[in-house]
Amino acid sequence: MTVLRRKLSIQLNEQENHEYEVGTGLKLACYFGTSDKYFVNLQTDVDIREEKQKHWKELEDIKPIHA
Repeated sequence: MTVLRRKLSIQLNEQENHEYEVGTGLKLACYFGTSDKYFVNLQTDVDIREEKQKHWKELEDIKPIHA
């Protein structure tokens, strides 16, 4: 992992801002030959899951509007 980390200039566990995540996702996509959005979408899915776990009670109490 150290070689990959150095080659891509990625600092793991420091994904505090969105720009860094997108840049890292693009570098990983180039390295692994995936689509530009693959790693960005993967990170977004993780972020959504984490937020749902943190705020599950508040989200559960919200009543949807029915049109």
